[in-house]
Amino acid sequence: MCVLFKGITRLLCLGLVIVLSFGCASMDTVVQDDDDSNSDSDSDSDSDTDSDSDTDSDTDSDSDLCGNNTIDSPEVCDGTDLDGQECSNLGFAGGVLECGDECDEFVMDDCLDGCGNNIQEGSEACDGTDLAGVNCAYFGYSGGTLGCEPDCSAFDVIGCSDGCGNNIVESGEVCDGTDLDGESCTTMGFTGGTLGCAFFCDGFDLSGCIGGCGNGVAESGEDCDGTDMGTGDCTTEGFYTGIISCDGSCNYDTTGCSEYCGDATKNGPEACDGTDFGTTTCADYGYTSGFLVCNSGCGSIDSSNCYGTCSLNVSEDFSSWPGGWTVIDGGEATGDTWAIGTGYCASGNCMYVDSDYAPSSTWLNEYLITPQYTVGGCTTGTVGFTHYFQWVSSTDYGEFQVSTNSMGWTTLQSWQVDISLTTESYNIGPYLTGAS
Repeated sequence: MCVLFKGITRLLCLGLVIVLSFGCASMDTVVQDDDDSNSDSDSDSDSDTDSDSDTDSDTDSDSDLCGNNTIDSPEVCDGTDLDGQECSNLGFAGGVLECGDECDEFVMDDCLDGCGNNIQEGSEACDGTDLAGVNCAYFGYSGGTLGCEPDCSAFDVIGCSDGCGNNIVESGEVCDGTDLDGESCTTMGFTGGTLGCAFFCDGFDLSGCIGGCGNGVAESGEDCDGTDMGTGDCTTEGFYTGIISCDGSCNYDTTGCSEYCGDATKNGPEACDGTDFGTTTCADYGYTSGFLVCNSGCGSIDSSNCYGTCSLNVSEDFSSWPGGWTVIDGGEATGDTWAIGTGYCASGNCMYVDSDYAPSSTWLNEYLITPQYTVGGCTTGTVGFTHYFQWVSSTDYGEFQVSTNSMGWTTLQSWQVDISLTTESYNIGPYLTGAS
């Protein structure tokens, strides 16, 4: 037996639609019993030898009718005549339905998948798990699980929980009817009145409250209220000029104010602001170089980093311990370092160190360091001193060093020979340029 299956069978909410057309001549599929090995003794040789010599030669065959865009029996459709059918009638979401070449079937290749594929399409409100971004809150519920009707025509809200309007504050609600979640006009900053709940339970209705922010009177806890600015203005808020206003929370709005300490512009009563000193320079403080610093509050200028005068003149007679001078007691023993005395001096006092005070065979390494002097704008200068040095062995030496930062030292002179009482003088000009 030959069976032609050219229709498409779909199980949908609209029921089972099967289009079958029989005829061995255009068979797409041959279905046979697997046990039938083509040896069926039944040769099915029905030869129908109707000898009726009916000479009616009706040549208007069924094949001549297909293609005239009119459905004639037994046609299912014909060209553009689809007998009123369309993709949606056959369980699809939409698309274009066509008629087969033999007029015995519909061609649904251009129909769109319909309800049940979990894709919201065409006229569908939803499709399975595809809810088109809608949830229970869209329908006024506070929670729960939204579903889709089996035919995809509408949403199923049976899984949604009670929402706004049941006088119970639930998840996602600020309040609900008479349930204000413990809030009142006073907790909202007003002095009294009746607090309400907004229509969609997403906020409070303050229209029934009295006093507090919004009543046009600056009250306790408020900077201002409406046009009542209280006691404040731009100057009380740290500005020099402008017009202050009041925001919706009864706080000052200073966007209309301008000029303040910290805006990097010298204005108002300021002496300076940031690096803006107006026309003031180090020269106004008697210096030729350096830079100024603006003090906190913009009210005064710090000139301590200016320099350019050269009046440094320091001398010591060691009549007492010189202020700021330091001693490093190095070597292998202590208590044998620099001290003030008279025994080695031409006259008066001097500083000295004597290895005779150290134990025998002990090495000394003793430093006498002046304080750091501020040289300002000096570019020339000398350092002089009178000294006496007694050399004992080849390992004995004395040095004179200079530094511009008290860390890196440069040796200007070294002695490894007896020096009688001698006055030295050294040019330190090369070390002054650019130094402070």
